[in-house]
Amino acid sequence: MSSGAEPKLRLVYFEHLESRFGIQASEMTIHRWMKLKKFPQNILIGGRKAWYEHEILEWLANLSRGKGIEPPPSRAKAKARDNHRANKAGAR
Repeated sequence: MSSGAEPKLRLVYFEHLESRFGIQASEMTIHRWMKLKKFPQNILIGGRKAWYEHEILEWLANLSRGKGIEPPPSRAKAKARDNHRANKAGAR
């Protein structure tokens, strides 16, 4: 038996991301961040999306240290950027 206590694996459900951690993002935005590997991957528990608390805390800590994992631009900003690039290319 080890002398150190095993850490408890706590789960955080989507509806608690904002209230517990201040993460204000829609489910679609979180999904995009996960797809881009910019946010911890979720697991399904009884059909509900959940994350391991320690992974969320690590993501927030790295985010505050500027470790290059900041969330990608919003979809509106990305669309405006893409439209600008397309207009610029069409002007050539």
